[in-house]
Amino acid sequence: MQYNGPNESGYNVKNAVEDKINDEYPSEKIFNERNTKVELDITKIDLKEYQVIINFKAHKGEIIFDWNVNIDSKKIESNNLLSRSMIEKVNYID
Repeated sequence: MQYNGPNESGYNVKNAVEDKINDEYPSEKIFNERNTKVELDITKIDLKEYQVIINFKAHKGEIIFDWNVNIDSKKIESNNLLSRSMIEKVNYID
């Protein structure tokens, strides 16, 4: 979640995820709702790589973020279109 791209801009994956959720629920305190759930699933792929899935569920539906993270190289790759756009945002923000 702390990955902040090649420029190390300070804007990281966590910020991008928060922005996406805020965009979907702009005037709501969505985390105060009883029906809001966040599931985190981390699966070891091999000695250096993990798959990280964040599944955000609320009254408008699901938002699924899915990445593979290499803990040695710090490289992060997306496994779906939304996750790719989050990485691109982090990589190219000034």
